[in-house]
Amino acid sequence: MLSIRNLSIDYELPGAPLSVLRDVTLDFPQGQVTALIGESGSGKTTLTGAVLGLLSSNARVRGGQVLWKEENLLRQDPERLRQFRWRQASVVFQAAQGAWNPSLTIGAQMLDTCLDHGFPAHAQRREQLLKQVRLTPERVISAYPHQLSGGMRQRALIALALMLEPELLILDEPTTALDLITQSYIFDILSEIHQTGLTMILVTHDLAAVARLADRVAVLYAGTLVELDTAQEIFENPRHPYTQVLIRSAPGVHGGEVARGAEGLPPDLRDRPRGCIFASRCKEVEERCRAASPPLENGVACWRRK
Repeated sequence: MLSIRNLSIDYELPGAPLSVLRDVTLDFPQGQVTALIGESGSGKTTLTGAVLGLLSSNARVRGGQVLWKEENLLRQDPERLRQFRWRQASVVFQAAQGAWNPSLTIGAQMLDTCLDHGFPAHAQRREQLLKQVRLTPERVISAYPHQLSGGMRQRALIALALMLEPELLILDEPTTALDLITQSYIFDILSEIHQTGLTMILVTHDLAAVARLADRVAVLYAGTLVELDTAQEIFENPRHPYTQVLIRSAPGVHGGEVARGAEGLPPDLRDRPRGCIFASRCKEVEERCRAASPPLENGVACWRRK
């Protein structure tokens, strides 16, 4: 359904451009949930921004393609991208309080979205979706955003994202700033939505949610795709040294083990180092790792695991 081919994106900054994504190639199979994981600054949100045509004004696509059913979205005009958003791909951002118009009721905004995109404004579908995300339609439809809790606003936002029957749902940190019980509740809802066959991209730091919801996991480090595998393999048999560190850093993933992160800091993306992007923090580094960057083969970009 969606394929990213050799995508490279920089941000223009004073002094030198910031190389945020470098030669990322990734497929998103229909009907599956693909999770994008990696520490802050790894390029996850930039990648989804490229899919939606929502990159910041100082972003520069240096190469590659974003193919939606063989249509390169990077070459489309703003009107085509507007049609693509909502009707074919929809997104749920973090912090739902900033996604709603405070002067309109939730119900009015859901119908306005349909009308604005030429989609039949079915009040019945609105009620059905609100029930699907475990909200009471009679209460939520007439409510203003400030009258709902953060968890209720986020669930209503998921319903809004599904209003136009998209084929792809992008979830960018959908449970940030919510308490643990509400987070778990929302992921229960997303699991039920997944059963309908909707294709999803999940961007999150919550590895427990990834293990619970994702079919496949793509691991990004400093703008480079370093590992791609099924969720089960990523958690049970991580192969790239960075993935191993990332899994160990999550409390409770491996029973009673103490969570441990990687020593050091990610490289300066204004001056990308030669060789493996993780070499400066890797405890298994060899001379060949510093000499050339390993390609992604058999799901892992590591010379020691070819």
